[in-house]
Amino acid sequence: MRWIAIALFLAATASIMTGRVAASWLIYFFGALFAAMAAALVFAYVRSRHAGLLIFAMTYFISALAAVTMFEWWPLIMGFGMVWVFRMLGLEPPSEPLPGAGSQATDGDNKS
Repeated sequence: MRWIAIALFLAATASIMTGRVAASWLIYFFGALFAAMAAALVFAYVRSRHAGLLIFAMTYFISALAAVTMFEWWPLIMGFGMVWVFRMLGLEPPSEPLPGAGSQATDGDNKS
């Protein structure tokens, strides 16, 4: 799967460099990707009710909408950067521990 993604990326880059594909298609693609991430974050917000997820979703969706309507790439970069700033400010929900990975000691830790 990784090789397919790399091949598609290289083909898209080569097509843009040779002028065969307009750059607006990449803006549409990444705009759709950001909108899908926004939808996934709204779904996660509905399940967890963590306000940070809703802020992330709104940021991704607004940046995707701005990029697609203006046919510019910079709203996507700004939206991605804003989400990282929000993460550094602590708006990301805390990660939940995996089942069975609590504070129980493992066999290698028991030294009695």
